[in-house]
Amino acid sequence: MLVSSYIYSLLDDFVCKEEYENSKESGQKLLILSDDAMILFELQENNIGKIEFWSTLYALTELQVNKVTKVASLTFFNDENNAEKKLNLKIENILFFREALVKRMTTLKVKTESKRLVKGQLVEKRLTDKEISQMSIQDVTKTIDILVGKIKNNEINYYIVNTFMKLSGRVS
Repeated sequence: MLVSSYIYSLLDDFVCKEEYENSKESGQKLLILSDDAMILFELQENNIGKIEFWSTLYALTELQVNKVTKVASLTFFNDENNAEKKLNLKIENILFFREALVKRMTTLKVKTESKRLVKGQLVEKRLTDKEISQMSIQDVTKTIDILVGKIKNNEINYYIVNTFMKLSGRVS
């Protein structure tokens, strides 16, 4: 009994709904946050169904929490198909989720960046694979120079390194 209560203490669970861009239809999900992974289960009449999504927290590349709409937008890197997967989850106790996730990321010693936006402040747009493939060579080299400057200033994160590699592959 002691072992199982210890294991359960490493987990946090949240009931949520997956938000779809073009549809209001979504069933309830059970989100389990362990010490180093996140698992999303189908939830049917208070019974856990099949696993919908699973990932380690190391694969988390971006998290945005909207306290007003109670939606967490999470982006994970998928090694299997070398692409990112985005989840939008509506979570009632969103602040507790954010706090639990930040605590785990800190325990894992993952560097996190937190930005508080002020009304009217611009956010740097992240390039998608499609935008990179359609860029002119002149824009590619200009963007590479910007990324090299960030890397030299020790502003290193997954997005910067991955984008630099994609752009470098485009030039060669």
